Amino acid sequence: MIELGRGRRTRGDAHLSAARVELSASMQDLLYGIEPVKASSGARAVEERIDRACEGYRDACVSQERVTGSLNSLAAGALKIGLPATLLAAAWLLGAGGADLDVLVVFLMVGTRMYDPLVAAVMNWAELESSARAGGRVLEILSTEPMPGEGDVSGDELALEGVSFSYDGEKDALSGVGLSVGRGRRMAIVGPSGSGKSTALKLAARFYDPDEDRVLLSGQDVSNASADAFYRNVSMVFQDVYVFHDTVEANIRYGREGATHDEVVAAAKAARCHEFIMALPRGYDTVLGERGSTLSGGERQRIAIGRAILKDAPVVLLDEATSALDPINEREVQRALSALLAGRAVIMVAHSLASVCGVDGICVMDGGRVVERGAHEELMAAGDLYARLWNLQQQAADWRIA
Repeated sequence: MIELGRGRRTRGDAHLSAARVELSASMQDLLYGIEPVKASSGARAVEERIDRACEGYRDACVSQERVTGSLNSLAAGALKIGLPATLLAAAWLLGAGGADLDVLVVFLMVGTRMYDPLVAAVMNWAELESSARAGGRVLEILSTEPMPGEGDVSGDELALEGVSFSYDGEKDALSGVGLSVGRGRRMAIVGPSGSGKSTALKLAARFYDPDEDRVLLSGQDVSNASADAFYRNVSMVFQDVYVFHDTVEANIRYGREGATHDEVVAAAKAARCHEFIMALPRGYDTVLGERGSTLSGGERQRIAIGRAILKDAPVVLLDEATSALDPINEREVQRALSALLAGRAVIMVAHSLASVCGVDGICVMDGGRVVERGAHEELMAAGDLYARLWNLQQQAADWRIA
């Protein structure tokens, strides 16, 4: 009976957790997606989903309370039966002369005081079990092993040495990808969507370790290095810039904790963001909204470039850092990038081939492999995938509304 009740409570907890997650996800979709919801007249559909999630959460709560309450009532009732049974036994012993009255009085006083703590323990047992299961999930996350490596590493040349990688352990996202870039050199990774460009950059950033072969920093295997040691040498600027709910100065100082105010200002000037920062209500002390909602996309990009300039790492990784910007912001971001990239080893992922014509080398990826490599002129002369992508982009650039 106890095991049956425990199993029902466990299943109820799982159902309740799933309902809670669905409700949270529905509310988050509404709050973060309020603009597309309004623009697409989809408010009714989102409201219906939230209504269903609320009803599901309510039903899960009621069901769990029904199971827990029934089991607790049965257990408490069983304990309560013990009190009249004790009184009957005491009366029988006293009538049969099997016990003295003073002993029975003391026994009854002590015995009756035991039932309340036992009932309280039974009533809270379900909550303790639920807390233990929740704590187990937290401990499972906390016990996840960090990426291996404890050694030091430094250098200004980053290389992928024929790496292979898969997200699910079955289908390779990358297979035998090799590239190398040193100080003062710029390498671009291009290719159609799904070709493995971003995955290659994530391995270069050591967000993952390859399944086969190695990522090297000046000949040193980065899998043997600690995360802190590796990231001292690498800065990253991605398309989706994250801005913290903090002051402008604190957001730039994430590039290097302990930097002085003058160093932050110098980095901001190099990143072409000093002027718009000074136009904010409190300048560098202005608290930015969640995810930088008070800034434009170009302004957020320049904040991220300011972080990277302040960090002053010898290797820079860029992922579509100038995409989806208006011409004015794109020009400012390009000027900021010029200050960031000077004299550093650079690996950049780009969809716009026109933005990488002047780099030192281009790796063209398709199906998780490097299928071409060389300078722009060489790849155009070869007339293969890169040339086809270039021609398609030129045709798209000439498109006009009829």
